[in-house]
Amino acid sequence: MFLRYFFVTNVLFFTSCVSTHTALQNIEHGLDKQRVRNTIGKPFAVGRSNGLDRWTYKFRWNSQEYTRDVFFDEGRIQKVGPLTPYPNYEKKMKEAESLEEYETNVNFYQRQKEAGFREINSEKKKK
Repeated sequence: MFLRYFFVTNVLFFTSCVSTHTALQNIEHGLDKQRVRNTIGKPFAVGRSNGLDRWTYKFRWNSQEYTRDVFFDEGRIQKVGPLTPYPNYEKKMKEAESLEEYETNVNFYQRQKEAGFREINSEKKKK
């Protein structure tokens, strides 16, 4: 009985340690909203964009705040947006103390914006 309790406690502990960033990388096409909510948690913001429901998740990763959008059509995931520095990153660019720091911040921000949407391969789900 003790071993069973120990095992369940450890599983719950380690599954709760999975970061939002990691969870967002591992979600699959077609998952429903309830499963996403149970896996990743409550979104930072909810809205609609181009006819799709949009859930925005905000999280810290590598000492920086980011957001990532998950788009749903008819309650199921259709696509996941790019990893985007949280808007306070733009303020960081403007307050840079040197040209080098400014350029580094701008280049990083542009690379994140150019990453585009990660389309989820619907064929992967059908296999």
